[in-house]
Amino acid sequence: MQLRFTCNGSGMETAKSSEALPPIRRLRDELGLTQKELGERIGVTRDRIAQLEGGKGHLSTRKIRYVLVTFAPALERLKMDAVDFLA
Repeated sequence: MQLRFTCNGSGMETAKSSEALPPIRRLRDELGLTQKELGERIGVTRDRIAQLEGGKGHLSTRKIRYVLVTFAPALERLKMDAVDFLA
């Protein structure tokens, strides 16, 4: 399990399991991409990736299919399938 430290707003750092991160963020971390780079690869803006990582909105079915096919090796390494990615 990978831990990530984040600031919780009070200046304190808290540990967060990588499994607790949104699936799109876990995928982006696994690929070593910035929000802008991932957005360019799937045809959306950096702002859209930020929204998705924040739990707002969704991708079109076509874009989800593209992500699942294009990034299948990374999803496999994360032990994620389509159901996990869409959760």
